[in-house]
Amino acid sequence: MKKYKFKLETVLNLKKQLEQNLKNRLANEISKLNSEKAILDDYIDSRKQFVISYEKNNSNHTSICQIMSCYEYLAVLDEKVSLHQQRMAEIQLSVNSILQELTIAAKEKQTMIKLEEKEFATYKYELMAEEQKTNDENNSYKYYKKTITSVKR
Repeated sequence: MKKYKFKLETVLNLKKQLEQNLKNRLANEISKLNSEKAILDDYIDSRKQFVISYEKNNSNHTSICQIMSCYEYLAVLDEKVSLHQQRMAEIQLSVNSILQELTIAAKEKQTMIKLEEKEFATYKYELMAEEQKTNDENNSYKYYKKTITSVKR
């Protein structure tokens, strides 16, 4: 009997490759998400530190210009925080989308693997049946040969 070869091996390999590509994309997006989170945390910490230092260092005799510049700086920081929150939300949507695609790809790959296992089990069964048939024929031949030689005597 010929060697076993899964008929849909190329499809299975394609599914495995697709799943691996999705895993790589997911890792990249999660990395982007983590870096945006770190930047966002830095801006939030900077804002908190600025507010704390401003309250400690300034007494009642601060000028209006200083107060306005402080509010302008806080507005810029708030804008940067908002921008990075939007970026994080976009990246999170991308991560969720990739996770859904990855789940589908993993299910498809698993289906192909199960199909391969069933096909291999069928192959093994047919191989065993053919081997059994050959053994039966050999035994029958030996029996008939023995019977014929005993009848001739």
